[in-house]
Amino acid sequence: MFVPARRALAWHSTSPSGTPVVRERYWISFQPGEIHACDGCHGVNQENQATPPSPPAQNTSIALRALLSRWRDKQIDLIFTDGLETR
Repeated sequence: MFVPARRALAWHSTSPSGTPVVRERYWISFQPGEIHACDGCHGVNQENQATPPSPPAQNTSIALRALLSRWRDKQIDLIFTDGLETR
């Protein structure tokens, strides 16, 4: 998801029906070009938090990896046009 830079925002996780499940209790803002990735609630866990307990998720962040690669390879010149960060 792309969000506007320098704007305060908050978010929450929802169930499949759209009911809020987890609400973030703080506002956060991003600088232009900043990337934030969620690695799951409270970091890396050894067990799934679902009830009844089940094995932890084994999926990888393929979509995030693809997005970052595309961003790096094709859009870097558009993001850092002011020269703050070089290639």
